[in-house]
Amino acid sequence: MAVDDFDHRYEQFKDKSKSFNRTFAVFIGIIVFFFFFIFLPYLSILDKHKDLNDQIRFLELVQNSLLQFQTNAVAFNTTLHNDNATIVQYYKSITETVANNIQKCNNNQYAHRLIQTSEEDIDEVKGYVKNKAFWLLDICYVIADSRGNSFPALNNSTLLSFYNNNESEKKYHAYSNFVPDSYNEEYESPMLDKSEVENLEYYKSAYYAGSPFWLNYNLINRLDSLNIKHLNQVQVLMNDIAKVKQDINSNSQLFNTSVSEKIVTIKHNLQKLEKNIPNLRDDYVKKFNAASALNHFNFMNSSQTLSATQFNELLSTISSQINEYNPIFSEIDDILRYQLVYYNNTIDNVNKKMTQLEIKKNETTEMLKEIEFPIGKIPLNIIDTVSFFPIGIGLGFLISASLLSDTILLRRGLERFSTLLPIDLHKYRISLLASLWVDPYGSRTLLFIKLLTLVFPLLLFLFSVYYLSIYSSELIKEEEFSGVFVGNNKNNALLYPVSYFVSAVFFAYGYYRLYDALHNYKKPGA
Repeated sequence: MAVDDFDHRYEQFKDKSKSFNRTFAVFIGIIVFFFFFIFLPYLSILDKHKDLNDQIRFLELVQNSLLQFQTNAVAFNTTLHNDNATIVQYYKSITETVANNIQKCNNNQYAHRLIQTSEEDIDEVKGYVKNKAFWLLDICYVIADSRGNSFPALNNSTLLSFYNNNESEKKYHAYSNFVPDSYNEEYESPMLDKSEVENLEYYKSAYYAGSPFWLNYNLINRLDSLNIKHLNQVQVLMNDIAKVKQDINSNSQLFNTSVSEKIVTIKHNLQKLEKNIPNLRDDYVKKFNAASALNHFNFMNSSQTLSATQFNELLSTISSQINEYNPIFSEIDDILRYQLVYYNNTIDNVNKKMTQLEIKKNETTEMLKEIEFPIGKIPLNIIDTVSFFPIGIGLGFLISASLLSDTILLRRGLERFSTLLPIDLHKYRISLLASLWVDPYGSRTLLFIKLLTLVFPLLLFLFSVYYLSIYSSELIKEEEFSGVFVGNNKNNALLYPVSYFVSAVFFAYGYYRLYDALHNYKKPGA
């Protein structure tokens, strides 16, 4: 009876052992084949595909930087060529204002002067307002004094409003006002924006209204403000081109040497331009002769008022003198045109490179759709197969580990049952009769090799999960809806790491079962 029972247990062991041997052999064969003939080739193509995508994205960034540079360069070029018109308009504004105020003084009305100041002048202006020490800015008084008249009547005076030309608000009132005591109405300064304030006469020159010094000093101050704007624009261009240069240097293999040389040339041209801009003011002042422009007019002459015809003639004189400045722009204009030509060549080079990469990207996309292997063609759904690979490893290992641990337990049961037999079956004879794939009584070297073999699936699992996480953006597409997990799209992307975690649990449980079976194998009564 005991012998029959032993035979039954032995048959169970053999069946379980065969099941493990077949299952584990097939499992190892499948994962090795898939890993070396499908997974790795697929990753290789995917890596090339990802690299091309990265290069295209990088080139798009460089292209956008170059386009931004072009936009700013064109805007700067336009601003430079608008300087003449800006200054003519400025002179038109301040001379019209002075002429209108003279007419008001002649008509015994209050004049009204709007004056721009720098931040450094604010305290001085507020002090003068407090002490009512602005009689030299009272244009009606100055007219009367120039005509030899006594101080005019109180109702024949000037309102003064002072604006900070460094304000950044869209519209703002004057920060300080001087209102004559004789002015009985409530006064509030008009709200002006920055561009309107820039067209007001300057504080330091306002004491000499209508004189050549008044025209020249206002010109110098207006040019200084324009030059600051120009230098800021050049700095923006230099920052733009520095960013392009940095981007190109960080990925220099995408660009030939000529591209880098062109960028360096543009940078040098901008540095040259930055040095030339401060000279604009001196060149303008040399070209403009305020004394000649005012030769036929005297704002303060008692017998002469500025008629519309005379005023237009004055503006024409100023305009013609300023327009003579155009040749001074030629060098700067050449620099800008030169750098824009270089820009166009550079952007053409970048566009050609992007076109080539797009073609290569499309080629690799087609390769990813259908790969030729010894067993035939892998269909389009290879993305699903590759993504599922780590899960399959975890599940296959759990099945194999469970069969092996069951086999170990059955072998241990045979050893214990052999003690009840009438014949002596030593445990070593049992090991020969019912051999284990990992046998505690076998060769230590062979045992070590087989234990390493059991670790091999874990290594493949970790390797595949690591690389699939790197290429997740390439594998999981927003527009893809045909994957394993209810649509292989970004909305369901969390299912993949969750599944991989579950697979890791499979490995942990499988190794635990093997450890527990082997650890308890030699314990008495286990």
